[in-house]
Amino acid sequence: MRTTNLRRQRELSELVRDAFALAAANWRVLAIVSFAIVAPVELIAFGIGLRWLSSGYAVDTLGSQAVQLVVSYLIVAPLVFAAVISVLLQLEGHDRPSPRTTLRAAFDAFPALLLVATASALVIVAGVFALVVPGVVLGVRLGIVLPVAMLERPRGLSALPRAFALTAGRFWNTLGRLLVIGLATGLPGFLVQSIFDAIAKSADSQAIHLVGSIVSDPLTVVPAAIATTLLYFDLADREAKRISPTTAPPPPPGL
Repeated sequence: MRTTNLRRQRELSELVRDAFALAAANWRVLAIVSFAIVAPVELIAFGIGLRWLSSGYAVDTLGSQAVQLVVSYLIVAPLVFAAVISVLLQLEGHDRPSPRTTLRAAFDAFPALLLVATASALVIVAGVFALVVPGVVLGVRLGIVLPVAMLERPRGLSALPRAFALTAGRFWNTLGRLLVIGLATGLPGFLVQSIFDAIAKSADSQAIHLVGSIVSDPLTVVPAAIATTLLYFDLADREAKRISPTTAPPPPPGL
C-alpha cells in the first residue's frame, strides 16, 4: 500500500511519475474495482448492444464509435474516476482500500458525476460545433470537472464553474499537462488493444476485440484518473495560496 501527500503542487514530471507510482503500488485494488466496472458495462453495451459477442471482426462504423464514446465518457469514466478517487482518499486516511467500500462510494457518487459529465460533454460539443477552438478551450477548462464533482461535492452543475475558476489564468499550463497525461496514460492501453485487434482480425472475431477493450480501458482510465486528480489538487493548492498567502501583509502604520 502506497500513500503520498495528495494535496500539494506538482511539476509535470512529478505529476505523471506519482500517478503511475500510485497505480503500480495499489494495482490489486485498482484492477479489481476498475474491471468490476468496465467488464459488465462493456459486455452489455458492446457485447450485447453492438453484438460484438457473436459477430465477425469489423472496423468500427461511425455509429459504433458514437456508442463507444458515449459509454466511455458518460458511464465508464465517471464510475472509474469515482472509484479511483475513493481509493486515493482511503490511502490518504491511512486505510487499506477496500473494493467493497470503493465500489459503493463510486456508485453513490455516480448520479452527480453523470450529470456533470453530461453537461460538460454538451458544452464542449457545442463549442466544437461553434468554431472548434471554443470546444478545445472548454475541454481544457473542464478537464478537472470529475475530480471537482467527486471531491468537493458541489450542488447541481456547480462543478462546471468551479472547474473554470480553478483553471483561470492557467489555460496553457493546464492544456500542456492534460496533453501529456493523455499521451502517457493512453499509450499502454493503445498497445494492448492493438495486440488484441491483431488477434481478433486473424480469428475474425469481434469478441476478441471486446476482450481487448475490457483489458485496455482500465489501463488507460485508472492512471488518467489519478493524474487528473493530482492536477486538481495542484490547482486547488495554488488557488488557496493565491487567496491566503502564507506571508501576512504588514500591519498599517501606527498599529
